[in-house]
This record gives sequence, structure tokens and C-alpha cells, in this order.
Amino acid sequence: MQKWLRRPVLKLCLIVVIGGILFLLRPKDPISEENFAKIKKGMAEKEVVAMLGPATEEFWLGGSGESDVPQMEKSWIGSGTAIYVQFDKGRVTDKHLQIFDPPSLWERVLKFLGIKQRRVELA
Repeated sequence: MQKWLRRPVLKLCLIVVIGGILFLLRPKDPISEENFAKIKKGMAEKEVVAMLGPATEEFWLGGSGESDVPQMEKSWIGSGTAIYVQFDKGRVTDKHLQIFDPPSLWERVLKFLGIKQRRVELA
């Protein structure tokens, strides 16, 4: 082993640099304000799914005031952002953005490990 790798400070610096590079190269969450702004009325459902990935949830809404035909709403929930898009005949009719506190590092580690958290509600 080389002498410079035996020094603890250099080992720590090497770990921090590699960790920083991996952090910067991580994939970007497609559920973002930037992608929300790209969604336009009349856009095809396939285009939205191509941009955001598969929907987290989807459900039917009752007919609007102009039409009694029910509309499909799909939602995409990311880390700190949720996007809700309504479709009629495969085209965007409305969209909504919700921003919330992203999960903490500890919550993300537990989710990555597949450990379910218990939430305690105080009365």
C-alpha cells in the first residue's frame, strides 16, 4: 500500500471527495417545479408521463361544470414536491403543484433500508 493512503487525514479527504462526486452525479428528481412549468394545457398524457415517469396515483373526478364527463387525475409525488394533472380524452386540462418539507436525511436512509417508521401523534 502506498504511504499516502496510510495517513488518516488523506483517507478522510479521499472519502469526502468521492462522496461529493457521487452526490453531484446522482439522478435529478423529475418531480420538480421546473418540469411542472413545462406542462401545458392540451399536452398529451404520453408526453407528461415521459417527462415525469409513471404516476404515483390516479383516480377519476366527477364531470366539470362545462361537461358531465368524468376526468382522470394523476399525481406524481417526489421529494418535497407533488404534481397533480387532470386529463380529458388524453389531454391536459388542469394542473396543480404542491410543495412540502422534503423528508429528512434520516427518513430517507430508513426508506432506503426498507424500515418503516412509526409516527406518534400527540393529542
